[in-house]
Amino acid sequence: MDPVTIAAVALVAVVILVLVYLSVRIVNEYDRLVVFRFGRTNDGL
Repeated sequence: MDPVTIAAVALVAVVILVLVYLSVRIVNEYDRLVVFRFGRTNDGL
């Protein structure tokens, strides 16, 4: 394979991994917000 093609594929892979990592962090923050909100409105949850 051409070195330029390998570099392009590596760059795309790194960008995808970074986006996945940031998405997981956003989901964790949303999860925490939901628990906080329902915990304050309904003590039984």
